[in-house]
Amino acid sequence: MFAATRTLTTEGSRSVPSPHRVTPSSSAVCRAPVFFRCAARDDAASHNNKTGMKGRTRTPHASLILIGGRGCGKSALCKRLVASDPRFDLRVLDDMIVEEAGMSIPKIVKEKGWRWFREAEFSACERVARRARERRRVGDSEGNPHRWTLIDAGGGVVVDLDDDGNEVFSERKVDALRGAVTETGARENVLVYLRRDVGYLVNRTSGDKNRPPLSDTVSFAKLMERRNVWYFRAADYVVDATGGAVESEVKTKREIKEEVLEYFYAETGAWPPDDERGASYA
Repeated sequence: MFAATRTLTTEGSRSVPSPHRVTPSSSAVCRAPVFFRCAARDDAASHNNKTGMKGRTRTPHASLILIGGRGCGKSALCKRLVASDPRFDLRVLDDMIVEEAGMSIPKIVKEKGWRWFREAEFSACERVARRARERRRVGDSEGNPHRWTLIDAGGGVVVDLDDDGNEVFSERKVDALRGAVTETGARENVLVYLRRDVGYLVNRTSGDKNRPPLSDTVSFAKLMERRNVWYFRAADYVVDATGGAVESEVKTKREIKEEVLEYFYAETGAWPPDDERGASYA
């Protein structure tokens, strides 16, 4: 069954009313071998009954946002999610930045620097959240209100730079992506962290010229270790795909995709598109 912690977490003034949140100190490993029939939906229903919510903790039109370290597989996972459920409308933050700047990310970093890029990233976070909210209000181009925005967030979406150029947690970008507080008490959107071993990220990104160096003084591995706590801090849910430095040692792509869908459907009260209840939601 779907193993997850049942907690109510408060960070500062922000409550996370998700019954599925996993924290860095938790030993729980979230697996979903039973497709779309799992304890996550039952836990969500029980939680919602106690709080007066009707079968969900989010608005049924919440956006799904994937976060995680560079090379964790967010982009590939997004493509699999869209293929599994065509109600997702994909937006890629890095593509939005490239389009706005009129140049590639390596060129942006070389000519303008990481600080400029982080500012552009914040602007992209605000724009994509605003567009998703407008889509929920008026529907898509065909007038269909029941499509979700799926956001592929870059690996650095959880960081900003301080005055000395050191990475710090980006409350402003994460807050922009979370969206406003809804009538259920939850935020508009759902952030899911695809967690990988640092060795896995190093193997996936080594020698990739399309990924400019993140720092001249701190190693990629060290930066990823430091960012891990910030991904946890930002996430409503964590997909634990750790366990090895190569693909064969960790969860399969299908397991990861199904786990994310399980959680998202449980949060929004939706059903898979091939379920008659999902068909009525399309």
